[in-house]
Amino acid sequence: MSGVALAEPVAALAAPIIELRGVSKRFQKAPDITTRLVRRMTNRQPVPVVRAVDGVDLVVRRGEVLGLVGESGCGKSTLGRMVAGILEPSAGQVLYHGRDRTTLEGAAARQARLRVQMIFQDPYASLNPRLRVSEIVGEAPRVHGLIKGDYEEYLDAQL
Repeated sequence: MSGVALAEPVAALAAPIIELRGVSKRFQKAPDITTRLVRRMTNRQPVPVVRAVDGVDLVVRRGEVLGLVGESGCGKSTLGRMVAGILEPSAGQVLYHGRDRTTLEGAAARQARLRVQMIFQDPYASLNPRLRVSEIVGEAPRVHGLIKGDYEEYLDAQL
């Protein structure tokens, strides 16, 4: 099983919305005191690197649904953050409608930020239980200035 479900047969023919080409992310590991001492004395100790994501190729087309599943710490959130533009990849490209996210500017960059967002797994971390559903649904569009006209009318249309 590929992990991709097509909502309609033409999805396979549609142009990619998101495309990852050889995307990798590496983080420098914080050295402990022993490593710092050895590095200072010998000047040879390389900085330890953690390969959080390594060489991911992926295409998501209109009508497709993709779920990332894996063990804790395997790089799912890091990959999602790179797709959403929160983190820059160490290597590779993240394309949004065929354009490299790092080259997007102005309205195109704003559209990519608004259209590609993280959906967090833990509802208690992402949804405020003290707010009504209508307040939660309307918060992001209101903050980004996307609601034209009456706010209540907009919420009624969404719900």
